[in-house]
Amino acid sequence: MSTQKYDDSLVDVAVVGGSIAGCATAIRFSQLGYRVAVFEKKPVTERSYKKLCTHFVQPHAVPLLNGLGLAHLREPGNSVPTKAVFVTPGGVIEAPGGYDPEQPQSYALNLERRVLDPALRDAARRRGVQYFDGTGVEGAEEDGEGWTLDTLGEAGPRRFRARLVVAADGRRSRLATLLGNRAEEHPNERVALFGYFTGIEPPEGNRSVFIMNDRDLACSYPLVDGRT
Repeated sequence: MSTQKYDDSLVDVAVVGGSIAGCATAIRFSQLGYRVAVFEKKPVTERSYKKLCTHFVQPHAVPLLNGLGLAHLREPGNSVPTKAVFVTPGGVIEAPGGYDPEQPQSYALNLERRVLDPALRDAARRRGVQYFDGTGVEGAEEDGEGWTLDTLGEAGPRRFRARLVVAADGRRSRLATLLGNRAEEHPNERVALFGYFTGIEPPEGNRSVFIMNDRDLACSYPLVDGRT
């Protein structure tokens, strides 16, 4: 493909994929002082977010929000502190203890992607990360000094040089295909259905309920604005 090389095309880290993993990686590298660019193949607007997601952030991941500049997402109106209750054929398992705001790892968080995804992109941009949406990576080649990436976006083809390339473009990774990595598939032969409801009283303590029976799983998550 024909490409045009720009004077500002040199970066330290090129992150392919602009969702949670890609933005979080970009923020961390920028905090270390590196020049970072993110390439997201889908066009992105302020309202863009992943639709099919449980929104359940596990306790060990909640403190990570602080380091990413997203501590405000733990505030009421943005998310719901929660703990899990597992209903299994062998009995009920309930997470112990209360909610300690000073110990964010003591609870989980029901944080919707419609809130998290735009906030992550904004946090990355505030750190000086270049975010190229609607831009796919069409070619990747390594040499002794780093990587050359050929990209294609609405403005046409463009070539970037990077010292490090990070693949964060999901399980059907375009970058992995370009580099000749062998794909592994593990079909789970299941189907998932998500819906949002109002008028359902949450369990005491805003518990999130997981009901397991054989190969089936039902979940209920209390969300902001009285939704479930």
